[in-house]
Amino acid sequence: MQVIDTTRLSAPFINRLPTEIIAYIFELSQLVSSNSSETPDVALVSRLWRDIALGTATLWTKIDATNAHRTSVYLERSRDALLDIELVPPRAASIGDEVESKRYRAHAAKFHGFIEPLQLHANRWASLALKGNFLIYASAWREHLSLPAPSLERFSAEVGPPFAAIEQKDTPSDLFGGRAPRLRHLALTGVCVPLTSPIYTGLTYLRLGAVHFTHSSLHALFRNLSLCSDMEQLILSDVSFETDFDSSGPGTAQSPCETDPVPMARLQLLDVSQRLPLDIGVARSVLSSLRLAPTSRLRMSVIVDGADPFAVFPSAPHTTDNLPNIRGLRSLTVSLDDYSHRIEIHGERDATRMRTSAAKSDRESDFRADLLSSDFVPASLASMSRLALPLLESLVLSGISPRTLDTAAFTQVLAALPALKSLTFRSSHMGGVLAALLVMPSSLVCPRLESIEMQECDVDPVNLVEVVTSRTVLGRYSELLRGNGSCLRTLSVVRCSGVRAKTLEALRALPVDIQEGIPKKVTRGS
Repeated sequence: MQVIDTTRLSAPFINRLPTEIIAYIFELSQLVSSNSSETPDVALVSRLWRDIALGTATLWTKIDATNAHRTSVYLERSRDALLDIELVPPRAASIGDEVESKRYRAHAAKFHGFIEPLQLHANRWASLALKGNFLIYASAWREHLSLPAPSLERFSAEVGPPFAAIEQKDTPSDLFGGRAPRLRHLALTGVCVPLTSPIYTGLTYLRLGAVHFTHSSLHALFRNLSLCSDMEQLILSDVSFETDFDSSGPGTAQSPCETDPVPMARLQLLDVSQRLPLDIGVARSVLSSLRLAPTSRLRMSVIVDGADPFAVFPSAPHTTDNLPNIRGLRSLTVSLDDYSHRIEIHGERDATRMRTSAAKSDRESDFRADLLSSDFVPASLASMSRLALPLLESLVLSGISPRTLDTAAFTQVLAALPALKSLTFRSSHMGGVLAALLVMPSSLVCPRLESIEMQECDVDPVNLVEVVTSRTVLGRYSELLRGNGSCLRTLSVVRCSGVRAKTLEALRALPVDIQEGIPKKVTRGS
């Protein structure tokens, strides 16, 4: 007679699984959980689960402020598994947030007590994340990070704003004894490690923030990047240099821009931001000295000391060679704020995403630039031609006025956009800007332009009718369009002041599809 174990059959289904599978489920649950606790939660459910948890080394590999008082227990139960060490403030408010905060502050105040039990296991460190003001004083923590870390893959150290680290002559560069061969992810904010350190090589992710290098040079940064052929993300935020010259020896006064660009074939994101009114030489040198991949995304936020907001970009030849990701843009939105002297630019390479780009997250844009100038002049946008956009099909301009864009400057901008098909103006005081689109024997810009759209703009009706007429078969020089491009097909006028019934009647008489909205008074700065 066969005996059936009814006790096992009545147990929850998960408990009937093989021990190895249950352990694997525990590991996955810990990977997706951001909660910290003194003991893995699964070990508190039942005796069976506790036994499995005690035998699963990977459940005991994360050591942080919450469980640091049990470091010896975690080290024993994790056996030879690699460790993830973290001393950072609690990420989000929770019921136990105040308790976690107190424990974090206590360990941060005595960092040596937190890290010393772990030092003998430096060969097992897989990741190390540190954040807090205790990092301001290098002597308080560097000596504890001097042992080789052969398994370390991720290291981050951050001091919160407004602190910025300044490189000292005696700042040691031998972090981890100069031996962290598996390090791929490096993030330093408000913490200075000289660029002569070998930890900067072989990286796939590098973030440097709030640091002023007084002895390391831009050349050293680019040399390190040349040794990071698999770099995927490079983020530089408020990084400055005392000199652009290499201090490693005499006779090295060479501008970074004069060297061969460093190829970054696998770079997915380049993010350069400068929130302080510093010289733009660092940002411009980075754009001039790196050769990005055509698929790289570029984000910039820079304060430009001068009236030319595009001075941060290299000249057109350098942009074409080094920034093929910009050259391949198909749509571009440029928003101007005349009062704060700010220009925001968003661009997309994929033509199918042109209409949805406005709804996309800024962080996902193929190209995003936030440029703040000390002043605007009528030719402020003229140097936008530095971007070299031969494939651009859609351009949206928002907030322009005669103060920020005059006819001559607009003509210069449009002359560099031979493939443009769609042009949109939003919330703008047009002035005489539209005259740049007038078809003349001496001036034919955007020969493929098929659509013009104006939303909530102040428009000169006479100028509008004249320009639209010139870009149809009824225009005096329409043969120039037929031979080199196409005639205008669509004109959309939505809530624009200056466009009255008489103007609409004149426009409807033209061979153009006219779309209109309710006129609305628009008041803009002149």
